[in-house]
Amino acid sequence: LDLMSQVIDIDIFFFKQKTAYEMLRSLVGSEMCIRDRCEGGTKIVKAKILFLKGKALDLLKEYDKQAEDCLSKAVKLNPMHLESWNILGHIMWKKHDFLGAQNCFECAIDQCGKNKESLRKLSVVLRCIGEKEERMQNVQKSVDLAKQAVSLDVKDGESWYILGNAYLSNFFVNQKKIDEIQNAKKAYFQAAKNLEIPNPDLHFNKATAHRFLEDYEDAIKEFQLAGQLDPELEAKQQIERIEEISKNIYLLIQNKGRMKPKKLVSVVSSIPTALKNQPTNLGDQPLTIQEFSSLKEGLNRNSILSGKITNVVTGVNDVPAKFIFVDYKGEFGCISIYNTSSVSYTHLTLPTIYSVQISVVAVSLKKK
Repeated sequence: LDLMSQVIDIDIFFFKQKTAYEMLRSLVGSEMCIRDRCEGGTKIVKAKILFLKGKALDLLKEYDKQAEDCLSKAVKLNPMHLESWNILGHIMWKKHDFLGAQNCFECAIDQCGKNKESLRKLSVVLRCIGEKEERMQNVQKSVDLAKQAVSLDVKDGESWYILGNAYLSNFFVNQKKIDEIQNAKKAYFQAAKNLEIPNPDLHFNKATAHRFLEDYEDAIKEFQLAGQLDPELEAKQQIERIEEISKNIYLLIQNKGRMKPKKLVSVVSSIPTALKNQPTNLGDQPLTIQEFSSLKEGLNRNSILSGKITNVVTGVNDVPAKFIFVDYKGEFGCISIYNTSSVSYTHLTLPTIYSVQISVVAVSLKKK
């Protein structure tokens, strides 16, 4: 067994500079060498030989049946070997057998104890399993698992990256508040801080979080970085979309929603300037209707914006949904609404809209 450990260390050292096929040939030679010296060896020895062979085959991009067979035998011979379970789970992931992958990572935790590798991979797999209610529960579990992985090593950038992805998924699947996107952004910051090798997907997802929060300048910087690291990512298209939407919003506000003067006067005159009844579920302080110009950047407590939506800016798949809005003073602005459905795009342009306790964000983009 000591001899085998030495062979393993030598093989893995040289693996870094070889292709997967070259590694496999090297491993086969090592396996024969070990067998010559370990005839009738223990289960542990046999399990490690199978593990090494399966690990080498897993380096191939596509799923490999032989890799699955090797690792499946390895965990049966030695169910206490953590890396065998984790690599087998990865192989099942490539096979798109997500339930099989889930079982592997859960077995790794049950047999070998909690570890960051199994926890974060289980977090990823759970987000791919289930429909409707089950999926919602799985995505919430994925956040909890990623948090556990981070708690085991707060300096591990990969765990922070997985946690950021889990937060972002949780926002959409479970209709969470915007705070969940803030949590994702914080996790991505920690990931970038602690990862030794830049991850283009991390910067792309970090940019996406910035875009959802309407931090457009930071979003563009992160998309640019992601595109430099991996030109195949659609970073350029995302930047163009941000610039297109921002330009459309600016022009619509400047042109008063492209409404004819008589139509605008009629619309503005129909907007309420006071509340008939105070809402009963928003605290003790009375709410007052404000116009755009009186709102301050940040959260405006005890304030209501009353007006009409005049233009739809974004498509049904954009986050957040954006609309051009006119208040009772005839002032135009853009309002963003999170967690909307496609039905909202039809009905929001009909009645008077009351936006309660508005959070104001100042958005600016530098001209090219």
